Amino acid sequence: MCPVAICAAPGVGGGGLSSHTHMQLTRETFVEILDTLRSNCPSVSDHRKQPRVGVTRQVEIILPGNADPFPARIRDISQGGVGILSHMQMPKGTEFIVVLYGRDGNPHFLQCRVCHSRRVGTGLHQIGACFEKPDVATLAAVRKVKSGTASAR
Repeated sequence: MCPVAICAAPGVGGGGLSSHTHMQLTRETFVEILDTLRSNCPSVSDHRKQPRVGVTRQVEIILPGNADPFPARIRDISQGGVGILSHMQMPKGTEFIVVLYGRDGNPHFLQCRVCHSRRVGTGLHQIGACFEKPDVATLAAVRKVKSGTASAR
């Protein structure tokens, strides 16, 4: 496993976001997700709190109030969060859902909050997001995707 991580510190978010509860994936869920991803572990090490795994995987992102997912690419994942490349800019604090399809075609829904975001090229943004515990709005969005209301991959 690669010696790197995604969220800079516990409670990342500050600025009025401290009322949100960050979560970590269970070991079982983390291993299941990692099993669906192809690792491309970087050669440089990083001194972060949680190990992360470099990956290349297409996912879908669902923003609150928008049932239509848009494509993005996972760069890395840890038990506490995920690194994403996206053509959509998402400011710090933005909540969204990552839809990751397993090998069996079943979707995994991960509620996230943007911890940091920066432009890395023309129309391309690097986003670091922490996993959040699902709330009522997230569960409603997940039900829409599962029922086919939102576009499928």
